[in-house]
Amino acid sequence: MADAILFLFLDQVKTIIDKAKKEVKLLVGVEEEVEKLERNLDLVLSVLADAEEKKTTDQLVKKWLDRLKEAAYDMEDALDEWKTRVELEVKGAEIAANRQGKVPLLCNFLSCFSFRRLSSRHEVAVNIKEINRRIDEIVKEKDKYQLESRKNIELPKRPESSSFVDVSKLCGRDGVKREILSYLLGGNSEVEAGKLIQTISIVGMGGLGKTTLAQLVCNHPDVKQHFESVVWVCVSDSFDEKRVAKAIIQGLENLSGSAAYGLESDPLEGFLGSNPNVDLESVGQEYFSILAAHSFFQDFDFCDGLIYQFKMHDVVHDFGKYLAEDEFAMELVGFDHWSTNSAKQRHLVVMVDKRMTFPTSISGAEKLRTVVTYTGEDALTPNALRSLFNHCRRLRLLDFRMPVGRNHLCNEVPEEIGKLMHLRYINLAGSEKLGRLPETLCNIFNLECLVLAGCQNLKHLPDSIGKLLNLRSLLTNGCSALTHYPKDIRKLTSLRIVGGIIARADRNDDKEFSLADLGNLKHLRRVGMKVVGNSIDKEEARKAELQNVEELLIYLVGGVEESDIIEALHPPSGIRFGFSDDYWFFPRISE
Repeated sequence: MADAILFLFLDQVKTIIDKAKKEVKLLVGVEEEVEKLERNLDLVLSVLADAEEKKTTDQLVKKWLDRLKEAAYDMEDALDEWKTRVELEVKGAEIAANRQGKVPLLCNFLSCFSFRRLSSRHEVAVNIKEINRRIDEIVKEKDKYQLESRKNIELPKRPESSSFVDVSKLCGRDGVKREILSYLLGGNSEVEAGKLIQTISIVGMGGLGKTTLAQLVCNHPDVKQHFESVVWVCVSDSFDEKRVAKAIIQGLENLSGSAAYGLESDPLEGFLGSNPNVDLESVGQEYFSILAAHSFFQDFDFCDGLIYQFKMHDVVHDFGKYLAEDEFAMELVGFDHWSTNSAKQRHLVVMVDKRMTFPTSISGAEKLRTVVTYTGEDALTPNALRSLFNHCRRLRLLDFRMPVGRNHLCNEVPEEIGKLMHLRYINLAGSEKLGRLPETLCNIFNLECLVLAGCQNLKHLPDSIGKLLNLRSLLTNGCSALTHYPKDIRKLTSLRIVGGIIARADRNDDKEFSLADLGNLKHLRRVGMKVVGNSIDKEEARKAELQNVEELLIYLVGGVEESDIIEALHPPSGIRFGFSDDYWFFPRISE
């Protein structure tokens, strides 16, 4: 079976080409190149299944696939830049026309692009031609390896969605579970009364169910009743007695020491497909449910019915690293300069020594798409971030999140972040010292997810936030210094999820976001909202139109009563609706 990821990746590239074909006239001299690129992709897709089968026994074929993947990454970046510039120019023309109200001015605008814009288009055109040359060489080489074309190659279809595994319904472990319980609780005749066994080892190959069996025992009601405290500690392959002891003590003291991975986002690499009738969030949730049902993930922690963190089985983790090969790296950094010799590296996890800051000089990482950081206090300095943003222009995901109380981001984000044209996701959660966001952040036209939860000193959002027309998720819950949302939030019609959004109930003016402005955001599905004001303008509030909202959680500040909100908003039947007394909420209400 062919590599599903590469299939999806190339199919995504083809989708970009198809959508942008009508705009190809804006890139003079590239029409034929685009047609040629599409033909070459069809040829590559036709032999991909055969190449995938042969790569395990033929290293030359494997290298051919590696070159294809490298070229495909570069091709997607170039086409994404092309698509973005076209969309920006079209949006700019529409704005100019709306402001002037005269068609001739629109024509004049389109015919008088600045030299910089013309130069940018020419640069994109040159990049596309160069990538097409590389793809052309790769296509010609396929005959050298006798790769056969296979007709009717289709992308693997998703299986039907299913629920998460219910451990209470697991079969085949009852006997072993009872035996372990008898050892723990003193019911085994081999154990002397009052001298219970101290250690029980469960041995078996990876994936056999050792962790699940241990959990069944650990969570058993008799165990919880028998023992005063029950602590779950994850022991890694690299066994460290001191670390394990420390983890147990932290667990007994109820401190935050979880090794679970946070669940907030996907890398947004375009692998979810593009069904216009289904939200990407729904598709992503379906994929997650399938993976969880097949035990790829485990140890789910819930909050109000929502999974907020989980763990990945070590076998699955190792297999994922194997698939990623040279594309993924985890680096422990202890110097001011960091470099990599791998041109294939796309995803990077950086762990910075607690006495050091994030490197202020970076080289060899121009093609990075993902950066996740684990650092010490104040490690992300403006100079370090400036270097990262200037050097890694292809970034699509930035995750700088930190637990509350362990701030590692200084009080500002450099303006250079606006240069990251491809960026889809940025997480600054827990950045308690962050006081402001640069206006240039709003130049990131492709940004889809902005997480600012727990940025307690953030006093206002950028004035130009209405330019982020592709934003789908905006989370500001726990941003206690925020007093209002800008009016231009009403322009973000792609929003699906908002947490901590602030809406005025007593008026609808041209400065602050109000309840009435919710009516513009017709794609909203999950809403966590802080409603402010000493009264409610019911006439304006009725404009909210919540027909498409699935989950609504409200935090009231001021004199507005819950009954007044219910009467004014009139939540439709079927919506999951409730009130919260905590601004650290998330828009998810258990049924």
